[in-house]
Amino acid sequence: MRAKFTAQERSDDDEVYEREAFLSLSLSLVGALTALFSLSGCNSSGGGSDSPSSPPSGDATSFSVTSDGVGSVSSLVQSGADYENDPLEILQIIPEYTEPTSLYATSVKSARSERESTRQAKPLSAEIKDASTPTWSSNSPIILFFDDVIYSGAIADNIVVTANGVKIYGTIAISSTLLPEGKYRAVLTFMPSKPYPENALVVVEFKKGLQDKCGNEMENDYKIKFKAGGSSGKEFVESNWGFEQNNDGAEYIGDGKTMTANGTLAPKSGSKFAAISSGYGILSGAPAIAHKSSFLKLGPINHNFSAVALHYDFISAEFNEWVNSEFNDGVVITIYGPKGAISKSITSINQIGNLGNGYSGGLSMPDDGDIFAGQLGWTPYSISDIDVGYPAYIIFTVSDVGDDIYSSILAIDDIVLSK
Repeated sequence: MRAKFTAQERSDDDEVYEREAFLSLSLSLVGALTALFSLSGCNSSGGGSDSPSSPPSGDATSFSVTSDGVGSVSSLVQSGADYENDPLEILQIIPEYTEPTSLYATSVKSARSERESTRQAKPLSAEIKDASTPTWSSNSPIILFFDDVIYSGAIADNIVVTANGVKIYGTIAISSTLLPEGKYRAVLTFMPSKPYPENALVVVEFKKGLQDKCGNEMENDYKIKFKAGGSSGKEFVESNWGFEQNNDGAEYIGDGKTMTANGTLAPKSGSKFAAISSGYGILSGAPAIAHKSSFLKLGPINHNFSAVALHYDFISAEFNEWVNSEFNDGVVITIYGPKGAISKSITSINQIGNLGNGYSGGLSMPDDGDIFAGQLGWTPYSISDIDVGYPAYIIFTVSDVGDDIYSSILAIDDIVLSK
């Protein structure tokens, strides 16, 4: 049986891995993302103060917090069937780095064989040793996956972002992912009001005063740090909305590429499409970030748009054994620009349910479990009422949830941006 995350996890060698509150990060090749699902707990208030410098005159001086109305609550649940008292947990922070000599040091195969019988969820991170400060794009978001819905009243006072010691503010967008029995988990996306200064040392602190829907705080503060890097690549323009121009305006972070048909994974139209996976080099040979998540980043988009329409396909080794479990691999779309950010869940294992169709082709899927990797097929998706300004970016994230096995693939094609 797969168990809930715990602060410690024991391997076959009986070695104890401790989860440390300080998280480093890194993307030495191309890296990026994951996590999702199963509701937990509830206690009381939190806060925290810090003393970095104030932002320069004219810059934002507070966070703008938006919500899909599901991933957060404005009033605490203090009794009834939904009341719980377990501490709030962060399942994943993006970007996330785990040093090769720690928990992920065990070979992927041995880690898989160890867990396939028990399928226990991994803690957020193993102990981190010294590592050089990694680089993260100055215009890429920071994304957190929680194990529960969060309380909106405890957000602004418990997140501190600095660049070279100066406080940075921006938009915090709360979205949600679906759990079994109609329950949800929060996904928090932070975008600074303007890109971090290039080469700045950025430190992001998530204080333990963050609360779930019942007021339960986290057990630890968490901190990540990175050096802000410049963005590269061409503008994402209409001629490549179907990815026929390969990577023009498209950046893959983790395991992903622009590809042609491979078995039953084929373009919706034209000859090419974009795909990212949560696995270890399934598509491109590069590993997903922390072996769990990958990004597709589109942009800059140098014009206003109010709606996005697209088609997506979703393949996962989680089908059908782990439907309606906490191992709810899923997909999030984030749209952001100088006026704010939107983050929404597109789909997940639990939202889809059991599938009758499976992937067949040359990719190493399924990479775990039985011989079946469910394939959803091309499905339309759209978002309207977008007003983020420009230059704008669109990021798709696919993530393993709970552990780094039983991988998933997201394919994207036929994007249309309209005014």
